[in-house]
Amino acid sequence: MNAPGVPVGSMSRRTNDHLPESFRLRSILLRPVSHFVAQDLQPAVTAFYGQAMKATILHNPNCGTSRKTLEILRDSGADVTVREYLKDIPTRDELQRLYRQAGISPREGLRAKEPLATELGLLDADDERILDAMIEHPILINRPLVETDKGVRLCRPQDLVRDIL
Repeated sequence: MNAPGVPVGSMSRRTNDHLPESFRLRSILLRPVSHFVAQDLQPAVTAFYGQAMKATILHNPNCGTSRKTLEILRDSGADVTVREYLKDIPTRDELQRLYRQAGISPREGLRAKEPLATELGLLDADDERILDAMIEHPILINRPLVETDKGVRLCRPQDLVRDIL
């Protein structure tokens, strides 16, 4: 059956083609995210809201919190750059900038539970020594660290990423 006001034979296979584009996009965006693969949702989000938010995550794929944070970012429609910081180690200046923008100290960005932090005596060290150790041993960088246009967050727990989306 055709929609009112739509000539017979002009309906395509999609049932909402007769609606204005803004309504079609809205109907797509109101569906649960679970109905989409994140990359399939991106064009609709970009079309409706404009340019997708860009996000960079310092990520460790072996970390559950980091994986969950990445999933939240992708589900939000963000254009995510994934940086595996164990392979692509941030510079000292970059870490300082990220911590400053996040409003935390290098000490707060240290993975204090990592046995290496204790072995190196970093639990009582100053920020300069902690930064040096993080560059030499990136496993000491607490993750995930996410940067968007709205700020930087150390996303532990992962839901903190929503503050900057």
